[in-house]
Amino acid sequence: QRLHQEKDKYERAGIRMGLFKPGNSLRGDEPADRMVSRRKTSNNCQTLAPEDAHKILAFSPNLDVIGLDEGHMWEKSLEDVIAQLLANGKAIVAATLNTDYGGLLFPRTQFFLARAREIKVLHGPCTECGKLGPMHQGYTIVGDTKKLEPYNSAENIRKGDIIEGTDPSQMQYDARCIRHWQAPEGSPFRRERPRYITLGIQGATREELQAEIIRRRRK
Repeated sequence: QRLHQEKDKYERAGIRMGLFKPGNSLRGDEPADRMVSRRKTSNNCQTLAPEDAHKILAFSPNLDVIGLDEGHMWEKSLEDVIAQLLANGKAIVAATLNTDYGGLLFPRTQFFLARAREIKVLHGPCTECGKLGPMHQGYTIVGDTKKLEPYNSAENIRKGDIIEGTDPSQMQYDARCIRHWQAPEGSPFRRERPRYITLGIQGATREELQAEIIRRRRK
């Protein structure tokens, strides 16, 4: 939605802005030549394979501003394209998720953040409580339950933005607040639930028990 607002703002000022999205980000029956927001705002766009970011350069001579949707889903070649566009005096507006469902910044997002002149952070509502949800939960539908998927950063980038109503066996995503986000298996943020420790030390003092707990935690 933000990209549509930026395009409207620039075009009212007589500034030419083109929109580009990766082909692995098509939602439902969204046509390839249209960018449609969840609020149904629509604009013409160019859809390119995520590894074909270099093709943006062919459109750039007739544009003042380049708008990139789903910035996190493009391949690494996008970084060289952005460097070339900036060298040619083009302005770039990119919409991207910040973290993947494992809680880590997407590689392209890291690139954007390090070079951005202005950053606007927007969060959707947590699907569990309605509070701002800066995290993303990846899951599949199994019966009536949501099954958390093991973390795989490369697979996450390529699967695209699956939305409600699609094949439940495919990965789906929800916005989650910090409290309700669960780190999946394989995420560096995953922590095992604390377990009670049975020491079995007869006649030990409190200080000895505490020392033994510390020793076992360090093992």
